[in-house]
Amino acid sequence: MYLDNGRFIVEDQDISAIYCYRDRDGISFEDGFRFEMQMQDIVIYPGSIHAVELPVALIFSADERIEELIRAAIYQSVGFIEEETI
Repeated sequence: MYLDNGRFIVEDQDISAIYCYRDRDGISFEDGFRFEMQMQDIVIYPGSIHAVELPVALIFSADERIEELIRAAIYQSVGFIEEETI
């Protein structure tokens, strides 16, 4: 994941990491996502994110319930305004 001109871009490996934290350690998606942000030294300031881009693999996930939990975790962690797929 990274910031690019007000866009918060989440990549496939970020989604894989939070799945791993959940499956291996029992950590919620939201806590796993925040942990991953800390590991990557990502600091977000209020108003700095204008869009969130999620990987296409998440958008077309077979498990809609899991997809919604991951979306909610990301949006809660960064503050959601609008979404785009990459």
